[in-house]
Amino acid sequence: MLKRKALFILLIIIFSIQNVNAESLSCQSTLRRGNTGSNVKALQRKLNEKMDCSLEVDGVFGKKTYACVVRYQNKNKLTVDGIVGKQTCNSLNNNKSSNQKDEGENLTDGKYLIVIKNTNIYASQSTSSNTIKQASFGQIYSYVSNTSNWYKVKTNNGYGYIKTENIRTTFIMVDISEQRLKYMKHNQIVVDTNIVTGMLGKHDTPVGYYVIKKANRERGRTLRGYNDDGTKYAAYVNYWMPFITSRSIGFHDASWRSSSEFNNSTYTYDGSHGCVNMPSSAAKKLYYAITYDEDVIVRD
Repeated sequence: MLKRKALFILLIIIFSIQNVNAESLSCQSTLRRGNTGSNVKALQRKLNEKMDCSLEVDGVFGKKTYACVVRYQNKNKLTVDGIVGKQTCNSLNNNKSSNQKDEGENLTDGKYLIVIKNTNIYASQSTSSNTIKQASFGQIYSYVSNTSNWYKVKTNNGYGYIKTENIRTTFIMVDISEQRLKYMKHNQIVVDTNIVTGMLGKHDTPVGYYVIKKANRERGRTLRGYNDDGTKYAAYVNYWMPFITSRSIGFHDASWRSSSEFNNSTYTYDGSHGCVNMPSSAAKKLYYAITYDEDVIVRD
C-alpha cells in the first residue's frame, strides 16, 4: 500500500514538473514568424495572458501571433520588430502583466476622470501633503467626490486627491495598444468601439492631448493624400471629425474595411495614414454626440 502511495506521489511530481516546463517560455533561441513548436505555444500563452490577444495556442508563429508580439513590444517600449529575442522574451517572462491597470481602468458607466498631464496624487487636498503616487498621462481613475479644485480618486492603494486642472471628466479616449475608442460624457459611455489607428511605425496616430472643435465636423468629405508608393488616394467618408487639423488627422468612418478588420491587430500591418478609422455606425454616433468642443486623449 505504501509503495502504491509513493508511486502516486512521484507521478504527481513528474506531471507538475512537465506542466511547468510546458508553460515556460525559453529565451535560449529567437522566435520569429514561420517558427513552430512547443516554445511558440509557450509564447502564445504568455501573449494571451499579458495582452488578451485571444490567440489559438497551436504552436504556429503566424500573422496573428506576430501582430500580438508587435503590440506587446510597442506597449512596453521595446524594439518593435515582431521578433522575440532575449529582450522581448525576458520581458514576457516577467511576472508583471502588461494589462495591469489602476482602479478605474475597467471603464463602465460611472464617475471617471482621465489624466491629461503627468501629475501627483496627494494624500489630502494640498500640494504640500504626501504624494501617494504618480498619475501618468492617459490614466483613468474612478472618483468619489470633488470640489472646484480637487477630485478624490480611488487607486489600488486607497484614496487620494488630484488637482482639477490636470484631469477631464468628459473626454474621447483613443487607446492605441487596445485599438479602442471610448467617449465618456456626463458619467456615461456614449460611444465604445473598436478602431484602426495609424500604421504602426509608419503613420502612427500621434499620442497626446487635443481638442476637437464641433464646428470642424463635416458630413461628406473626400480625404486625399499619397500612399507609401507615391500614388494618390481619394477616400470618401460620411463623417469627418478632425482633431489635429494641421495634419488632417481625425475620426471618420471607413466603409472600405470589413467589420473583422476592426480589432486590436490590424493597425500593426494595415493601419491608416494616421486617422482613426471607425465602423460606420460608431462614426455616425460619435458625430452626432459631439455637441460641444470636446477633449481628445490619445494614449499608447
